[in-house]
Amino acid sequence: MNFKQEWILHKDKQIRFIDYRNLNEEEMIERLRASMSDYQTVTTKILCLVDYSNSFISSKYFNILLSEGAAEIRKEKIEKTALIGLNLAKLAYLDIYKTLTHDQRIRVFERKEEALDWLAE
Repeated sequence: MNFKQEWILHKDKQIRFIDYRNLNEEEMIERLRASMSDYQTVTTKILCLVDYSNSFISSKYFNILLSEGAAEIRKEKIEKTALIGLNLAKLAYLDIYKTLTHDQRIRVFERKEEALDWLAE
């Protein structure tokens, strides 16, 4: 799968957009690893919008998220993250992730515009 960086300009802020919409497990893992690699190249903290609409967070994806240094990279490189497209199962995974990583710079939104506004504050 070819993965290109996508940025959104919102209220004069550059926001990194990670699109997991409609991806299967392997595509999500590939996108996660590519994103973590991209984060390591930035020199300042970034704002991040992640869309999980119509996707399934598997235990394999979640374990990779926790075990391959993603949490550490996120703490170092990301100022705050807005998530959209979460259902109850995904919210449960998020609660576990936040508990295990102590990452409280994550908020969930129903609408993309609300998420972008919060990130641009």
